[in-house]
Amino acid sequence: MQTAVYSCSNSDLIKIISQELNNENISFHKGSSWTTDAIFRETKEKFIEFKKEGILTVDMESAAIFSICKHFGVLGTSIFFISDILKENSWCPSYYDYDFSVNAYSIFKILNKLVKEKSFN
Repeated sequence: MQTAVYSCSNSDLIKIISQELNNENISFHKGSSWTTDAIFRETKEKFIEFKKEGILTVDMESAAIFSICKHFGVLGTSIFFISDILKENSWCPSYYDYDFSVNAYSIFKILNKLVKEKSFN
């Protein structure tokens, strides 16, 4: 597998999921994520650098998922439920908030519907 600085989600899946979220009036943001290899590796300097580049989220899996999907020729994307907020000088967990649970459930229902209805071949 080739190494690369960027690993990308499938644009067709992004369009399909975005349309379904719009149909259900669920607000969302599309953008880039910074994938890191370990918990709490987000230094203040890196945080500021990636924020300037327009990075919206930090995760530990997406780049690997996208690379594996590309390698095997299958479609792949990521949907992030924002469960905690990383700020320049703090970290704010919110995964116990009611809105988080309601939004996560709504998105799971949409994804379940899409998997049942669509053929992604």
